[in-house]
Amino acid sequence: MTQHFHWINWAIVAAYLAVVAGIGFWFMRRNKTAETYFKGEGDLPWWAVSLSLYAALFSSITFLSIPALVYSSNMTYFAITFGQILVVPIAVKWYLPFFRKLNLTSAYEYLELRFNLGCRLFASTAFILFMIASIAVIVYLPAIALSAVTGMNVNLAIAVVVGVTILYCALGGIEAVVWSDFLQGLLLLFAIIFITSFVCFVIGVGLWTFYKSHPDIVPGITKTDQILPVYIAKQLPNGVSGLIFAAIAAATVSTLAANMNSSASAFTTDFYDRLFRGKNKLLCARVCTVLTGLLGGGFALYLANHDIYSIFDEFQRYLGILTAGLGSLFFMGIFMKRVNGFGALAGLVANYVVTFGLNAVEFDGRPHLLLFGFFGMLVCTVVAPIASAFARAPVAKENGK
Repeated sequence: MTQHFHWINWAIVAAYLAVVAGIGFWFMRRNKTAETYFKGEGDLPWWAVSLSLYAALFSSITFLSIPALVYSSNMTYFAITFGQILVVPIAVKWYLPFFRKLNLTSAYEYLELRFNLGCRLFASTAFILFMIASIAVIVYLPAIALSAVTGMNVNLAIAVVVGVTILYCALGGIEAVVWSDFLQGLLLLFAIIFITSFVCFVIGVGLWTFYKSHPDIVPGITKTDQILPVYIAKQLPNGVSGLIFAAIAAATVSTLAANMNSSASAFTTDFYDRLFRGKNKLLCARVCTVLTGLLGGGFALYLANHDIYSIFDEFQRYLGILTAGLGSLFFMGIFMKRVNGFGALAGLVANYVVTFGLNAVEFDGRPHLLLFGFFGMLVCTVVAPIASAFARAPVAKENGK
């Protein structure tokens, strides 16, 4: 069931992981405060940050699970790509300029300014839980890939990926994340040239065509998500395979680092700093980074040792259930001036009743899991203004000012 992984490929992947760990040690000396750890010193160039964002968004979920899903089923999820195209201009036009002016460490600080403390803590908790679930999914995919092509124990593979990421992220902070993501972005660009989710759907069709056209070639996989790594290991030359596996590691580590750093930022800013007023804040930031990575790794071990048909479906499920309410809160905060704190909390609760209910109860006509979050957001934005009107509370100050 496993394939021979040439020593050249091993050398390329090992060299990449060593460089990433070294970046963390290099930037460790610059982190004297929690603000530097989370924000850097304000001198990060725009081109490095831009490529870092690209690398962080291009995770193993995109590169491994989408082709596997298309290979094993159909192109139903292709509609997602159109939604991504529509969302980007909206974020660039309204959301990014708005939050840039606020200059906050955690985006959830704004929810307290605009609504109340309950909204901030509720939203921050949901975000942290989603980050842990996301870390698990992102770690799980390359782990089963390595297991398929090298024979490495899947649990050991998870431990290696999580360990390296925790090492450089916990030590180096946001500057290590940005510069390592920049390196990883370059690797991604050279190994799987300016790739998007659209191209990943095409890859899935290509895999299905290849194996249907060559019935004598048996992929030899135990999980559908292993199909692309096995194809790379068996059909591509040594060295090229190693470069692409290093790119997979880059896609994994870059997104993991961003998730760990952002969840540690949310907990430290929204919970710890409120209780302890900045005491040992940098230590808390690093401990939170480690704990987030360990919890995500533990969940990844659970996924790796249970039968799951499509990890992409599971990721979309977590995304819709845990983050739909967050999107609603920020939307209402910016665009719905009449919604107050009580109404926002009522809408948030209604959102989670809908999303968890749709996930838990099967019935005729139940919408597809991709629509769980949409219906949750819809209910939230309807309930919140109604509850605000009934509360007879003062209207929140515009944009928290």
